[in-house]
Amino acid sequence: MRDRVAVVFGASGNVGWGAAQAFLAKGARVIVPTRSAKQAASLPAGLGAPERTFAPQVDVSTPEGAAELATYVRERFGACQHVFASMGPWWQGGPIVEQDADEYRKVMRNSLDCQVFAAQALLPGMRDSAEASYTIVTGAGGHATIPGTGLLVIAVSGVFGLSRMLRAEHAGDAVRINELLIQARIERAARPGVIPAQQFGEAAVALAESELRGQVLRYDDPARFAAALAG
Repeated sequence: MRDRVAVVFGASGNVGWGAAQAFLAKGARVIVPTRSAKQAASLPAGLGAPERTFAPQVDVSTPEGAAELATYVRERFGACQHVFASMGPWWQGGPIVEQDADEYRKVMRNSLDCQVFAAQALLPGMRDSAEASYTIVTGAGGHATIPGTGLLVIAVSGVFGLSRMLRAEHAGDAVRINELLIQARIERAARPGVIPAQQFGEAAVALAESELRGQVLRYDDPARFAAALAG
């Protein structure tokens, strides 16, 4: 992993932060895209290895922003070897029929559009590399019927479909595409009932380094996940 390039989305949240920390701990150069100028300025120092952390300010919920990120990767690094696509905040805004068009579009942009456009922009440059991995991160909330989460469930259901189709469409390519379905609470600090983000991140990196392809791996317990990776 040393000196390889990893694009980690969602590094301002718990899941992406843990993955970014773990990639950095392995010696990778890590790109953490963000929409906010404030986050772009603060994330490298916050991740503990600013000399190997790069935070371009781009909005991958648009095709133009995703293309801008792909250009940044190509011009600065030549290519990236790993993508960890953890995108979309929790949303529990109420019943579907009570949401207006602006709220609908916001949730779709944050949780579905960004996944689609990022894949369109980054996967073509990775498909012929046997070193490359692309991990789509999903959550158990997309399978649940939690009151008030309807728009999020619609968006994540789209990500499930995206994952299924990308794994099928690229089955013959060198790049390894997998889905990581989180069924646990991930937080930065250890406490009862949660998994520390950096421990989770180590599992995410282990998946990126593995030979697995076309799989949906559930993460609910570190030991069970390690056993699944081992075969």
